[in-house]
Amino acid sequence: MEGADGCEEEGRSPVQKKQVVVVMGSTGVGKSQLAIDLALALQKQQRGVAEIINADSMQAGVVHHLLDVVEPTDINFNVIEFCRLALATIDDIHSRGNLPIVVGGTHYYLEALLWENVLLHAADAPLAPKHHHHQSQRPRPDEEAGEEGEGEHKAGGGGGTEPAELAALYRRLSEVDPLMASWLHPHNERKIKRALEVYDTTGQPYSDKLRQQASPTPRYDALLFWIDCDRAVLNARLDGRVDKMVRAGLLAEVADLRRLLERDGLPMDYTKGILQAIGYKEFAPYFAAAEKGGAEAEGALRACVAALKQRTRKYAKVQTSWVHRHFRPRATIHRLDSTRFEQQRWDDEVRLPAVRVLTQWYTAGAGDSAVQYVEVLRPPSAERASLKRPTSDRGGDDGAEGGGDSGEATKRNKAEGGKGESGEGREEALGARWRRFVCEECEGKVLQGEVQWRAHLASRGHYHHRRRRRQQALLVGITTAASTAATATDGADPTDTSHKAQ
Repeated sequence: MEGADGCEEEGRSPVQKKQVVVVMGSTGVGKSQLAIDLALALQKQQRGVAEIINADSMQAGVVHHLLDVVEPTDINFNVIEFCRLALATIDDIHSRGNLPIVVGGTHYYLEALLWENVLLHAADAPLAPKHHHHQSQRPRPDEEAGEEGEGEHKAGGGGGTEPAELAALYRRLSEVDPLMASWLHPHNERKIKRALEVYDTTGQPYSDKLRQQASPTPRYDALLFWIDCDRAVLNARLDGRVDKMVRAGLLAEVADLRRLLERDGLPMDYTKGILQAIGYKEFAPYFAAAEKGGAEAEGALRACVAALKQRTRKYAKVQTSWVHRHFRPRATIHRLDSTRFEQQRWDDEVRLPAVRVLTQWYTAGAGDSAVQYVEVLRPPSAERASLKRPTSDRGGDDGAEGGGDSGEATKRNKAEGGKGESGEGREEALGARWRRFVCEECEGKVLQGEVQWRAHLASRGHYHHRRRRRQQALLVGITTAASTAATATDGADPTDTSHKAQ
């Protein structure tokens, strides 16, 4: 039996179950389109009203939230501020008996929104601290990339800090929080400043806070859709999207932002605010060439567009890796494939299968039934922490911490030796993530975490450095042996024939 809002009365109200739908995936796979399709399908079936949070475009008939909520010159907007806005918006949508659909490709944002304790509490991370260690926590492509690959940590960190000043900051961190300093790369400006910011604000070492932080627990009964795509097809699609953006006036948009920053006296700092986004700093060489005049600007523009395409492709790969590393161990994910989008297969292979899964989950509380073109990815049993949280005796107030399945999941993880908990297991996990390695064969190159270390050992650069060092060692050995032999010959008694061949 259905109530007045189109939902069944047997406890499937989104506000009672704290239901949330999430659509995630790399840039260019069709996330926004699927979110709109799901919202319209739900309304058409008269099962309820869905509202989209943080969508990329507007669509008639669907309510969107968190669009244009930040000024382009606001350099202090960060993931904590996003969570504050998004959580309030979700509560507001639930208060009307509607279903929130969260869509986005910044998986760091989504992770912080879906699980408690992924980030330190907002009180420990003020949005605009009044001291020089402030560094925006707005996630950017290389923030997500930091855990996925070897990464680049150049002196100065790209944030305008001189190498000598950065070295001084790192020395201070080594004094106040030596454990955190041992975990961080000496050139990781953003994280060094972040660790000092936490220490200066709270008086407590950041490493202590990380070790004491509770394991992530789910906030919602969430249905996760992940749209994937063949890498070669997606790369071609992304290149075409960049070309389209350039034709549509991307260069003029970047120029307008630069003028706004100059008007407000703000620095052209590509580690803060909207300047972190892909599509801004890639054009810096072009504007520098254009200011000088001459024929170099045209060539610089072509190089900038090529760099933008390369970085967009790289970011899409990082987004996929983030799903595997951060979402799959914790939640059931429904994978869809948009590879054949250009062959008019969207309806058959993405939209309709997703609508079927949504209908099952929304009306019956389960979305794991077999649906063609949908691959159900479940977390490993030893690390499984379902996003579903049962309704408590307090009705719609079951969003409080520590209730329902979350506690049972925690007990199971402890019993199975899970390393996500506090204490020795959590410290071991943190050590694996943050431990610093130094490769002597690559002239003292510093790597942060086991993931970067393994990637470095398998890299072409490490292979060439190792081969060159071995060749040098062999050459030195040959030279030394020849020199020793020559010295022995020069000092030999000419009447002694014992060393001569028989």
